[in-house]
Amino acid sequence: MSAPSPHRIEFAIAEAQRLLAILTPEEREDEATLLGAIEGETDALEVLRRVVLAAEEAGTVADALKPTIQARQERKRRAELREERYRMVAGAMMAALGITKHVDPEFTITTRPGKPKLIVTDEDAIPLRFCVPTYKVEAAAVRAALETGEDVPGATLSNGTDIVTIRTK
Repeated sequence: MSAPSPHRIEFAIAEAQRLLAILTPEEREDEATLLGAIEGETDALEVLRRVVLAAEEAGTVADALKPTIQARQERKRRAELREERYRMVAGAMMAALGITKHVDPEFTITTRPGKPKLIVTDEDAIPLRFCVPTYKVEAAAVRAALETGEDVPGATLSNGTDIVTIRTK
């Protein structure tokens, strides 16, 4: 079963909202009456069912793809290692031949001396003038302060979103 289109979802919601507008407050508060009315007068619950089943199917597909993605990532890593080894071999061949440039109809290869890489052997021994102070926002403390009503410049709490839980049988 495929997921309903966005248009179909919007239509089902609008249809149910029109029904809700004509129900009495008592009918809207009684969940069994409300669900019965929605089910009897609209197909919103069937559309909801199709959305939930589509979500479950998408999750199943995502789970099924994990091993394939991991295998492809491993394959990519091996290809990148091969590429690196071939480049090293080409560079070694050029050094052995005593050349720094070769023009071929399909490519041009050149070699040049690389920059020395920095190796830090003892971070504590590095003078402070070469260090940068860092800080990290303590999110839990900021949240706690905001929740107690304290004003924290540069931070605010968002509107919470509903958490959707789907349990399958």
